[in-house]
Amino acid sequence: MKDLNNSPIAATQPIGKLSMCNRLWLHRTDIIRATTALFMLWFSLQLMYGMVCITTDEFYRFFYFLRKPIVIAFNAMTLLSAVLHTIYCFYRMAKLGRSMFNNNVMVGVIILMLLLLTLVLSKQLLASFSV
Repeated sequence: MKDLNNSPIAATQPIGKLSMCNRLWLHRTDIIRATTALFMLWFSLQLMYGMVCITTDEFYRFFYFLRKPIVIAFNAMTLLSAVLHTIYCFYRMAKLGRSMFNNNVMVGVIILMLLLLTLVLSKQLLASFSV
């Protein structure tokens, strides 16, 4: 009987094969990040509908639209997906910085700094609009 470990086919195969479920589980963050585009599309269409209602002097219709439970649920999912996407992007940026500076940078510190910077800039923007 021929030994399969010495065959050229066995030499090209990885030692630990991953099943399809494990591959999907490993790439779940990429799948979740890709679905955030759908929620952002929902939010953009909702904003366009609001602008159309403003220009036609029927803004009350937009408020009644926003009060529906399904719209509230979609808006909550949109907010959560935006936060998740932000954290994921900050994590990727921290990993990039870590690879550039020879693992001397702590990923958690960079993520917290980026989140704090985002919060400060958001607060400044909101303060400038309220004046």
